[in-house]
Amino acid sequence: MPRLPRISSRDVIRVLTTLGFEKVRQTGSHIVMQKKYENETIGCVVPMHR
Repeated sequence: MPRLPRISSRDVIRVLTTLGFEKVRQTGSHIVMQKKYENETIGCVVPMHR
C-alpha cells in the first residue's frame, strides 16, 4: 500500500481556513478549528508537532 505524503500543519491550517474553518482555541501543541455549517458545527484538531 502506498504511503500518503506528509503535509505540514501550517499547510493544513491554510487549507482549512480557505474552506471556512476558524481557529477556536489552542491547547498546548494542538489547534482546534471549527466551521459552522447549516444546523451543525464541524470540528477539526490540528497537531502542531515539529
